[in-house]
Amino acid sequence: MHNLNCGRIRIMVLACLLLISLVVVQSCTKNNTNTSACVLCANGGLCIGKVCTCPVGYEGSDCTILSATKFLGSWNVTEKGTNSDTTRYSLVLQSVSGSANKVVIKNLYNYFTQDIRGIIVADTLFIPVQQLGNKIVVGIGYISVGTNPLTDGQVLVRYEVIDTPTQTINSFHYNEGDLSAPSLWKR
Repeated sequence: MHNLNCGRIRIMVLACLLLISLVVVQSCTKNNTNTSACVLCANGGLCIGKVCTCPVGYEGSDCTILSATKFLGSWNVTEKGTNSDTTRYSLVLQSVSGSANKVVIKNLYNYFTQDIRGIIVADTLFIPVQQLGNKIVVGIGYISVGTNPLTDGQVLVRYEVIDTPTQTINSFHYNEGDLSAPSLWKR
């Protein structure tokens, strides 16, 4: 009698496991038309509550879009710092091979001949503190994405350049208290 009950329990457990696995497979199939289906997330993204949570460097409903893509390319810059007149120049952002979110900025400040390192997270460009020659640079920029065709795709960058021998700071609204404006980048 004991063996008969164990056999029935095993069969019921196996049947339940089979039913559960069928439900899970059905609900997470990419081609399923069920609106409660899980999303298949690329690049190590996780499906949480039917929405992909993407790793740093990726975005989109299925984590297939590189966040840096919207920043890459040539930019026309207009800026006026706390210690400089209005200047217009061009710069270029390029991706770093093998990285989803690292970029280099060429010709920042219309001065630097060396690449400035940057990190992209979603709609934000971080310029970590770095010293090149006798200058230190640090900053942060935001790309405008939305429904305004006049500002979409523009980047407002708040940064500063410190001349180490003189300790002179040229700020592009890096600190809220200064009277300068952020550097404006347009395509």
